[in-house]
Order: sequence, then structure tokens, then C-alpha cells
Amino acid sequence: MRPSRTPAPAFALAAVLCVAMCTDPTPTGTAAPADTGRAADGGEPMAARSSGGGTDTIFDPFTPRLALAISTDGELLPNAPVTLTISGEAREVIDGGEVVVRLPTKAAMDHAGEGQPLYYPIGRTVPAKATWRLPAMGVGDTWERTVTVPAAAAGYYMVAVDADTEGPASDLGPYLFDDSYAQAWMFVSDTDGQLTDVFEDSLFAEGVLPVPGPFTTETELLSRPLAASVSDSGSARILVVYYDGREPIEFAGFQPAVGARVWGQYTTADGKKTYGQETYRTVPEDGIVEFPCPPADYPLLRGRVDLPKTTYVEGKDEFVPWYSFFRSLCGGGLLGVTGERHDYLPWRNLNDVIPRINKHFGYSRSRVKWEVDFDLDDGDPGASYHRGDDKIVFSSRAYHDDAAAHEYTHALHHKAMGGLWETNCGGGWSYSEPSSYECAFSEGLAVYGGRVGVGAGTLEIPSVEGRPKPKVVAFVVALFKDLIDAPTSGSNGSGDVEEPEDKTHYHPHYVMKVFATCEVKYPHWTPGDWEARDDVSDFVRCLENRVDASEHERIFHGIETPDSAREEATEPSDWSADSIRSTWLWNMQ
Repeated sequence: MRPSRTPAPAFALAAVLCVAMCTDPTPTGTAAPADTGRAADGGEPMAARSSGGGTDTIFDPFTPRLALAISTDGELLPNAPVTLTISGEAREVIDGGEVVVRLPTKAAMDHAGEGQPLYYPIGRTVPAKATWRLPAMGVGDTWERTVTVPAAAAGYYMVAVDADTEGPASDLGPYLFDDSYAQAWMFVSDTDGQLTDVFEDSLFAEGVLPVPGPFTTETELLSRPLAASVSDSGSARILVVYYDGREPIEFAGFQPAVGARVWGQYTTADGKKTYGQETYRTVPEDGIVEFPCPPADYPLLRGRVDLPKTTYVEGKDEFVPWYSFFRSLCGGGLLGVTGERHDYLPWRNLNDVIPRINKHFGYSRSRVKWEVDFDLDDGDPGASYHRGDDKIVFSSRAYHDDAAAHEYTHALHHKAMGGLWETNCGGGWSYSEPSSYECAFSEGLAVYGGRVGVGAGTLEIPSVEGRPKPKVVAFVVALFKDLIDAPTSGSNGSGDVEEPEDKTHYHPHYVMKVFATCEVKYPHWTPGDWEARDDVSDFVRCLENRVDASEHERIFHGIETPDSAREEATEPSDWSADSIRSTWLWNMQ
């Protein structure tokens, strides 16, 4: 964007699932496309453009309506009950809701039976340990309750808290979630008892198996008697899951980690000799992979579980860093292994939303990096895209599919659609309140991409009063939608159109090609360069292929009027500059 006072220098142009036994460490279908910036329809690659300088990171204010936390002041000692404090802070107004505490590890222990490998059926609700109704809360109000966890033997146990909140519409719009989740792991020990955010296998003493539940060793498990039906023709069955407490919380429980990759190799009881090559299976829809039963001379199947890199995203090496299947389980037994929710869901969500966005936009890019950062403070943005590292970073509270789709749209914009610019979003901006021209345009595209990625419908549009629409994310989102969607008929059955000024229904590939290649030129005294678009005024000029100075000055206050505009898209057969103007004026004035 150019301020009207002083022209500035021009910007520089610048998993295929494998159920059979495999030995290839790279799954089929993982080759990543090059960063050509080429449209998926085969258009010419664009010149790389400057992002406009400034911050290296796009921060987005994703947050749950209620931020949850788990803490304790007491010691975590064996065979002693533990009192946990469950607290929450209202990020937005809360009219009511429900908070539920569950003990997933204990539920798996109870289901499997004493001394048996942990297992809990997929899709079955984990029983609630405590349930509370939320009172009405204002922004910043806090809520707190305590719950006593029964005494347990020395070991490592998961606690999960889910909340489903209700409240009025917020200026945050799609950046606000009504469901909340928090978890903690209780490391119960005589010497080193502590509460951790994630499962820390480094806490286990040497020789103790790093698995949830009571401490045990391979020697103890190998001493179990063989089942009567054990035979070399049997199967080693492994159930790979993660705990999911998302809304609706009454169905919270273990879910299959579909697409994860389970590696295994047969070893002797002392682990000093191995048999055959390390091989893998990919987790199917029911969550269960099968290997041949370990032979008598090599009674252990040891391995790990990873999340493989795919066409779209980088993987994670240690989803489950270690497991050990014992020959004694081959008689119909099942070994359950559990990975972390905050590892699996971001990986899966990105893999789900990216192909939808690529198909709709007509652009694609190389696989993107991602991580969940537990060190982010409560007040930090819930998700962000770091363009220097080309990485999406989620907080522990905001890796929903909406956030994944939104951040990926930023990443696609930067790598394949002309590059990001300095957004000038500042602090405290939101979906329905004014920010800056540059911020609203960048975030408007990302919110639109987020809706495409999750297959969601239209968002609520705020009232116009007191809002300069070109500086409000909500209205930029509405513009993208109205350029692409068909007009809707009135609800009275008369066939009247609710938005008569919305006169466009263009293919999204055309609209996104205009966005990606749009450039404008300003009337400088000395020859000036064409500059990449960075606000909605540039975009509509390129869509129209013309400049109307009086219309520009009337709508886009404080932005210099360009001399001309250009883009590289091929106009559709029903293209009309007047129809485009009608649509953008409907959304911007």
C-alpha cells in the first residue's frame, strides 16, 4: 500500500497406506513439488516478489473461549492420592458451558486388567472423573476447581480436561474456539514426582520401560506364561492411538492414529541380537497393524511409531519413541501404544486441509514444516507462520483444523502466490474490527482459505456502522466469497436475490491468479517500477483492469491512486468490469 502523502521507493521484484510388510523408509507418494510459484493449471511461473520487509512472522490470535490449566501443589508419591487444581480464564464472554476431567491411562488400565498391556477400545467414551457447569464469565474472569486423583503405584499417568463453552459472537470471529483442551502427565515417584505437559520418556530410570501406566521392565513382562494359543503362525497385533478430547466432549476417548507408521524388528530377550530387517506397517482405519508373531528364539518385537512426511507436510520421527511386543501376547492379545494428541492432530489436520485449499486456489507448494510450541505463554498468539523458516507454529491450545488451514494459506501465499508483504497488523486486531489495509487483505485471504480447507460455510458479517470496510478482515473475506460463489435466492420463494449487487460468479482459479500476479504502477516523476499488490484497492484495480481515480479516492482513503494495473490471469467468457465493480463496491463501501 502507498500512503497518499509521500510516494515511497518501489518494492523490488524479485502415504499411500502400506499394509503389507515394507522395507523402504520413504512411503509412496511423498515426493514434494518444487517451489516454482507456478499455478496448478500450468501457467507461467511468476517473478519472486518482496514481502515488503518488516517482521518475519505472521501472528494470528487463535484462542479458546476458556483457557484451561492443570496444576498441583502436592507431591506425586506412590500409593497416595493427588489433588489437582483445574483452572480457567475467560478470553471472551462465556454464558455457560461444561468442564470434564478424565483419566485416560487409568481407564486403559482398568479395561486391560492388572498387569496387562494398556488397551482401551476405540470410540468408547473414557469415564469422567469430575464434571462441572461453568458460570457466566466476563473477559478476564477466572474459574477454579479441585479434583482428587486416586492413589496409584509408581508410574506415569495422563490427565485430560475438556471444556465446551457457550457465548455470544465475538470480534475474533473464526479465530475463537468454543472447545478447550488441556492435559498433564503425572510422573508418580518416590524421588522425582512431577507434573509435565507432555510425556517425557527421559524421566524413566534405566531399565524401566518408557510407557504409560505403572513402571515395569521387559524382564517382568517376559516372565509371563505364554497363552495356550501362541504359535508361530499367529500375529503380533498393535493398536496405535491418541487421546482426543475435542467437542462433543461426551465422546472423548482414544482414536486410531490413521496414517502413522509402525516400525518393528525381532530381537532376543536381552536385545543383543536381531532377526531380519526393520520393517513397517501403516496404521489403517481401525488402528490395528499386524506383524508375524515373534519366533521363540526372538521373543520381542521392538520398535517405534513415526508420522511420515507426506506430499504436503514434514513428519515427526518419534510419535511413539518406543514399544515392545511380547510373544506371550500372540494368543489373541493386543498391545496398545499411545501417541500425543498435539503431535498427531496438527499433522493430520494439515494433511486434510492442504489438498482442498490447493485444489480450490489452483496453486500448490513444497511440503511445509510445523511444530507445537508448549513454551508459548497464555498471552501469545495461538498460531503463526514464520516465513523465514517456512514453518507453521501452533500453541498447545490452537492446532484445530481451522488454524491449520489458515496458517497453510499464509504459507501458500508466501511460497506460490507472490509472497507476503509487511501486514502492519499491530496488536489487538481482530476479525471484525479495523486494522490496516495490508493486514485486512492478507488475513482476509487466509480466513477465506481457512473456510475452504475445513469445508465450512459463510461467516457472520459484522454491522457496517463505524467500520472502514477495506480495513476489516470480515469484509475482505466476503469479497473473495462473492467474487466466486453464485448469488443466492431469497428465502421468500420469489426468486429475488438477497445480494443484487453481487454480480460475479467466477472460477476460484481465475480470482486467485489475479491475486497472485496483480501489480500496480504509480505516477512518479521519475520512471517507477510495477509493484506487487498489498491491499484490496490494488486487487480490485487488477480485477477491473482499469483505474477510476474518483471511485478510488472515495473508498480507499489515504492510499495513493495508481496510474494503471495489470495481472496475468485469463479473463473468463462472462468477465465484466462493471459486474466486478458492483460486487466489490457491495463489499467495500
